[in-house]
Amino acid sequence: MGHPRRKFVHNRAYFVTNRLAEGLPLVPAKIINKLLLGLLARASVRYRDITICHWLFLANHYHSILVPTGDPAQMTHFMNFINGELAKYICALLGKNHIKVWAQR
Repeated sequence: MGHPRRKFVHNRAYFVTNRLAEGLPLVPAKIINKLLLGLLARASVRYRDITICHWLFLANHYHSILVPTGDPAQMTHFMNFINGELAKYICALLGKNHIKVWAQR
């Protein structure tokens, strides 16, 4: 059975977190930081209706505080973009394809 759809409210802050599958760390390094900051910059330009208040990347997960200032439905597209691009980065850095990157909800 699928998960119920999330409904987001205009101008309300949301605490979002996501965890990588076991054994796939986001190792702190200058190149990783540049990739992650570049990804956030591209996402903020692409989805202007989402305000990034805070973002914290840790070894195997991230936390963020996001506010939909325009269309609240853009929140789902924004998170899909971030998670998809991060998955591509991780697969490229590990040199593997078709691996499970994100842990179950």
